[in-house]
This record gives sequence, C-alpha cells and structure tokens, in this order.
Amino acid sequence: MIQKLSERYRMGMQKLISTVGYTHPQIDLLLILHHRLLENLDNTLLYGDMPLLKMERVRILQQCNVVCLQLTQKSFASFCELPEGIAVALQNHATLRDPEKDRDERASLDTYLREMRDLLLQKGLLFTEPASQMRRMACERTLSVLRLMDGVRKGEIISFLYGTELIFRNAPVISLAGAELTQIYLAGVNMAWVNLAEACLMRGNLAWVNLAWANLEDANLFGADLFLTDLGRACLVGANLQAANLFGADLAQAEYDASTQWPIGFDPVAAGAIEVTRA
Repeated sequence: MIQKLSERYRMGMQKLISTVGYTHPQIDLLLILHHRLLENLDNTLLYGDMPLLKMERVRILQQCNVVCLQLTQKSFASFCELPEGIAVALQNHATLRDPEKDRDERASLDTYLREMRDLLLQKGLLFTEPASQMRRMACERTLSVLRLMDGVRKGEIISFLYGTELIFRNAPVISLAGAELTQIYLAGVNMAWVNLAEACLMRGNLAWVNLAWANLEDANLFGADLFLTDLGRACLVGANLQAANLFGADLAQAEYDASTQWPIGFDPVAAGAIEVTRA
C-alpha cells in the first residue's frame, strides 16, 4: 500500500511543481516540501511505516495541500490522482469544513479586519496610550476572533497585525499573550521582530518563517514545524519547543534559559543559541 501511495505522492509533487513553474515566488517553499516528502517516503520504504515517520508524513502532506490550494485552487490529492477515500483523508481540515460554518468564519474575519482598519485609520490606534480603553478593546476582540478561526485564517490575522505594526517586539500595541494560535499556518513569511510572547502556537506551521529577533518568551511551540526557520537572536526564554521540528532552523544567538524546553536530544548550544538568566 505504502509503495503505491509513494508513487502517487511523487507523481503529484512533480505535477504540482510543473504546474506552478520554477519562476513562481513560492517555488522555493514548494521545493523544500518536495525534498522533505521524498526523504520521508525513502525512509519509510527503507525502515517501514513507523509511527514517527507516519506522523511527519501527515504533517508534510497537509502543508502540501495548503500550499497547493493557495497556488492552484486544487487539492494536492487531485494532483496525486488518489482514490476518493484516501483523498479525503489527505485533505487539510479547512477543506472538509461545513460550508455554512466556513462562510460564518469568513464573515467574522472580514468584520474583524474592517473594525481594525477603522481603529487604525480613523481612530489612531497606533498612537494610543498603553493603558487606553481602545487598546484593551482591540486586544480582547483579537483574542476572541482568533479562537474562532482555523489555522490558515489565524495566519491571515497575524500577518495583518504584523503588517500594520501592531505586534512588534519592543512596543506591541496588541498583546498576544494567551492567544489561541494552535495549528496556525504562516509558512514562508517574514515575521522579524514580531512579539508572540506567551502565545500558544502548538503544532503550528512556521516552516521557513523569518522570526529573527522575535519575542517568543514563554510561548508554547510544542510540536511546531520550524523547518528552516530563522530564529536568530529570538527570545526563547521559557518557551516550550518539545517535539518541534528544528531541522535546518537558524538559532544563532537566540536566547534561552533553564526553563526552555527542547526536543529530545537537541543541543541548543551546538545550534548557536545562548543561555541567559531571566531578568
């Protein structure tokens, strides 16, 4: 079974890359996913379909599906020409949602974005005092709407807040402490100097993200995908990185302390990180 699926996955990825083309801005991310998928399939055929390999493959396939939908409006399963039963199992959770629920979620997101743009453009949110009522309302509204969203839309919200300079490291207008960002999808974006301190990013897709100088103090990154992620000079004090994928991640001069939790066997010093004492 895995042999036949392996052939389908390889064929599907080749067709996807051919469809997107090597001049597309996202081709590098696609090639990285291609490499990771082939490596997983080769190891699976060599050592058997062990639980860890299977779990990693599911994650990679979900990432392939999200990217595929974004770039082609087609599922990755369709490129692989998989039988219906297997194709359904491959779909990202967003594609399997109840249409009515999906519309409601989209409407909630659009309403939130309109409200935030009004606060920014009409009411000067960026220039309000830290303890102002407007900031508190904006923060509460943000945390509330994030709890309603799937991973892709959580990524949309965080990208919006970052692009409007509301969540920068040194002076965040909106605090994301306690934000529900489980399974967020942010692969391949720039988030340098972002403030995600105390946010829950469990099992998030942060592959190939620029998180240089980011504040991730006390953030929960359990099981997050940080493949090729730039964490240079990021603050990882108190962060939970257990079971995270740090393959190829850049941790040069990233700061951590004794309470930071790492994947089993990971050596932060060898990776270039620096142990500090929490202030």
